[in-house]
Amino acid sequence: MKYKLLTLMLALLPATLPALAQGEGDNTLTVNAQLRERGEYRNGNRYPRSEGDRHDLLLNSRARLTIDFAHKNLSMRLSAHHVGAWAKNGTSEQGRLLMNEAWAQLKLDNGFFAKIGRQTLVYDDQRLLSASEWTNTGRSHDAVKLGYEKGAHRLHGFVTFIDSEGSTNTNLCLRAPYSSIQALWYHYGLPETPFNASLLFLNSGVRVGDDANKKTKGLQTMGTYLTYRVGDWKAAGMCYYQMGRNEADASVSAWMAGLNLTYAPKGRWKGMLAYEYLSGDKPGTEKFNAFNVIYGTKHGFYGEMDYFYSTPYIYGEPGLQDLYTRWEFTANHRLDFVGTLHNFMTAVKVDDLSRQLGTEIDLKANWKVYKDVMLTVGYSTYFGTKTMDVVKGGDHTRWQDWGWISVNVNPCIFATKW
Repeated sequence: MKYKLLTLMLALLPATLPALAQGEGDNTLTVNAQLRERGEYRNGNRYPRSEGDRHDLLLNSRARLTIDFAHKNLSMRLSAHHVGAWAKNGTSEQGRLLMNEAWAQLKLDNGFFAKIGRQTLVYDDQRLLSASEWTNTGRSHDAVKLGYEKGAHRLHGFVTFIDSEGSTNTNLCLRAPYSSIQALWYHYGLPETPFNASLLFLNSGVRVGDDANKKTKGLQTMGTYLTYRVGDWKAAGMCYYQMGRNEADASVSAWMAGLNLTYAPKGRWKGMLAYEYLSGDKPGTEKFNAFNVIYGTKHGFYGEMDYFYSTPYIYGEPGLQDLYTRWEFTANHRLDFVGTLHNFMTAVKVDDLSRQLGTEIDLKANWKVYKDVMLTVGYSTYFGTKTMDVVKGGDHTRWQDWGWISVNVNPCIFATKW
């Protein structure tokens, strides 16, 4: 039964082609497939390990089929995938066939468009709104989006609905029980222009209260993302403020800011230095001061061992400071290497402890084995502190590391235009 949706998509494909061919022309149809297999050695991933904790071995996979159709001003996408861990695909918790995307978009006059259905919401550097592609299920939303795109100006407004009460939709990997999102995003600039700027206002409907008396309150996030490029240098900065109510029905006043500088000469090297500050909550204050990254990418920003924001703190909400550098080396058109060094600290002081949380090293190599086949190998290790033991658990004197290998086969299996 779990393959019924995927079978239906494949069965309808050849039956639909003759009808489409009778249209007015300018039709395109593309079918892409993805098979991603990933093996992980977890010896402290996501949660630092304590004395006596054993390592884990995990094999997981994703098989995705995506169908794109476009005709003049109309475009559509159907994308379904089966995700699960090896040897557990027969269980309802691990093996699932999910509709990742199912949307239609209509281009209107003078740069306006409308888009409806299940879709990914990806904006700016994916800090607050991302597709979360590192996870097997990814993240998509049932949404209505209206927009305007012309020249250097882009304006999007969208509304989503999430049935979080009793929902089994694992596409929505949420930290809090949000029931809806309303957002407005404006962007000025083009990829070839030196300066680009974005403004975002996002309201998240938060369910508060017990099951018998649920109410929806709003958590508002607003801010800007700026980039400037000159020669081989690029600078990016962001600043966001949060207010409203959180899932505990507490009044919120929180913020985050960051700045990064990238040097990318025409040679094989690329380097970046960055600093980010996410406010934390001080016990005894009138308002809750810890910033929530809501739907953003955590894995790509706050260390690949996923200690921060991917999993909760066990003591307080101390926020985070992240000073890091990343270096990339391209050996040739098929092989490249990436190394990142993070130094983590709390944003607020925890008891009489140091703010220092520790240092993480992330290493990764990408090898393009064949045209549509990518092999990626990664290794990370973390050197923690006593403060890390208090706020995240585990024992910092134990060796913490994580290794993984991934094979990603992503071919275009069918493409036609008529």
